[in-house]
Amino acid sequence: MHDFINKERLFALLTSLIFILLALPGFCVSSEPEHEHHPHKAEIGIGNSAVYFTKDKTLNYGFHFHFSRNIKHSNFSVGAEYERIFDRHGHNMIGLVAGYSPAHRVELSITPGILFEDAEPNHADVSLHFEAGYHFDIKNIHLGPIVECAVDRHDVHFSIGLHLGIGIGKLIE
Repeated sequence: MHDFINKERLFALLTSLIFILLALPGFCVSSEPEHEHHPHKAEIGIGNSAVYFTKDKTLNYGFHFHFSRNIKHSNFSVGAEYERIFDRHGHNMIGLVAGYSPAHRVELSITPGILFEDAEPNHADVSLHFEAGYHFDIKNIHLGPIVECAVDRHDVHFSIGLHLGIGIGKLIE
């Protein structure tokens, strides 16, 4: 367990959380009246991003796919996610997503997951992903930037990219 939590990983995690908290007030400002926001029952989304691994000091392409379902009449959602990073290890992660929307267009999520690599498909490890995003609504499509920090026993990675989500169904208010 001591190998999993070291000073470098703790510093990276705290830096990411501080960045998210400092960015949040700017995200929360909206000129639209709150009553115009009608969340969807569910979302299918993809994310494309540049991913930086702190241990390997490499920059790679990352892709994730998720399905999340809104918890009716709340700002919370739950779902599942698959992440693939095209690095020399063939990084794959499957996890359960817990999401929270503190303001219209702002999404925060935490995803505990199971990590496995192409070279060792029978060896699984745990990981924890933190993500923040801001999106613009175009009918039932959400498009906007995302940032992520992920921690596992062997490394930390940061990513920045673009999220595209398709809202399915409307919640009845």
